[in-house]
Amino acid sequence: MQNALDHPDRANVDRANRYLEDLNARAHATVTYLIRANENCVAASNWNSTDSFVGVDYNFRPYFIDAMKGGVGRFFGIGTISTEFSYYTILHLAAGVPGRHEGNHRRGGREAQS
Repeated sequence: MQNALDHPDRANVDRANRYLEDLNARAHATVTYLIRANENCVAASNWNSTDSFVGVDYNFRPYFIDAMKGGVGRFFGIGTISTEFSYYTILHLAAGVPGRHEGNHRRGGREAQS
């Protein structure tokens, strides 16, 4: 995860995608993804689907804005890609290091565990 954030080359992003895919399955979340501050989603558990989050800008989402202020961001709302109601959470991956965030969401109003 750290390598994909610091050096988002093909190999690092591929490892992060596969890690998130496995983590997501174990957490029973809908999607788990990695966002760099002021950039787009760099890796996601749904990396190989037609509605992948990779490359999508989430910087405008309320949960991302809250997390950028420090702490945890949470939001219940309509997904920009899924267009379904979901509960979103986002956490800093490295405390005190701006730009390192991991997010996930789960449809149906249940928080994803990671």
